[in-house]
Amino acid sequence: MSLAMRPLTTVDDHKELEAAQRAIWGDGAAIVYDQTLAACKYGGIALGARDGAGRLVGFCYGWPAYDGQQVWLHSHLLGVLPAYRGRGLGETLKREQAKVARAQGYRRMTWTYDPLEAPNARLNLGKLGATARIYEVDYYGSLDDELNRGLPTDRLLVDWNLAAAEGGRVPADDAPVINPADEWTPALSAPVLRLRLPADFRSLHGAGRFDEVLGWRLLVRDALQHYLGRAYILVGFTDGYYVLSVGR
Repeated sequence: MSLAMRPLTTVDDHKELEAAQRAIWGDGAAIVYDQTLAACKYGGIALGARDGAGRLVGFCYGWPAYDGQQVWLHSHLLGVLPAYRGRGLGETLKREQAKVARAQGYRRMTWTYDPLEAPNARLNLGKLGATARIYEVDYYGSLDDELNRGLPTDRLLVDWNLAAAEGGRVPADDAPVINPADEWTPALSAPVLRLRLPADFRSLHGAGRFDEVLGWRLLVRDALQHYLGRAYILVGFTDGYYVLSVGR
């Protein structure tokens, strides 16, 4: 796959960014070009991947965040056109964004994702080596786009330390398993745990089986809130399971 990766800086670049968002998520989910353009003039970062014809086929976008003590990059968008998925482009974009962020002085990057989305968990925690310790309930409120319709918009907050060496995989093959769909005991305790995700969450949602998906949402919410509230951290994702570790 031969793609050109470069920053999105011009008005036309950002108009293409808006159009690409609409193509992926629909009109109601797009950030208008003037906002992304202005943010990138003052510390934000937008990168685009273009095919041989110059078409924008993937992008990432984030802005400076501040909590009263430190500044970091909050990476709000990562999108790839359907025809270009499954080729590692999301990981390439994220790593390039991290490279640009470090060059601009950022030492940390955060973003959110749906905790039921196994492909995103695999990328964020399994490949990039980021971690998550904060679970946000109904983060965006009710959304009526294809990805979120009928569900509370729960999100995990991912935290990626850009100044640290990439961590190794936490051994978890023999770790006890939390299966949210079964009777699980909150007393389950070990230095490392695994939590199973539904393999077909997206297909269930796409088929309009919202009751089943909502059931998974609430079960996974309950389990993750329980363990994240007890010093566990999400440190990986492998073979359909989250990996939780104490105090890593």
